[in-house]
Amino acid sequence: MTFHARLLQSRLKANISQVRMAKQLKCARQTYIDMENGKREPRLSTIEALADILGVDKHWLSFGEKRPEKPQKISVDGATYVCAEAA
Repeated sequence: MTFHARLLQSRLKANISQVRMAKQLKCARQTYIDMENGKREPRLSTIEALADILGVDKHWLSFGEKRPEKPQKISVDGATYVCAEAA
């Protein structure tokens, strides 16, 4: 599923209109419609705002996958490393 499909799906699930989304993002309605139709790629700050408005994980909205809940352990040549994201 593409970014714009996840955006549309999330907006419909949240029962929010395109007009309301545009107002909350402080952008033109057409700008929001272009994002939802895949004609415009939003900035990271806009993706974060979209995720907050829609109540979804920003990583999922961006990439279609959720972040791992626990730090992942990786073994390389017998050594174990823990990969954790910065908050």
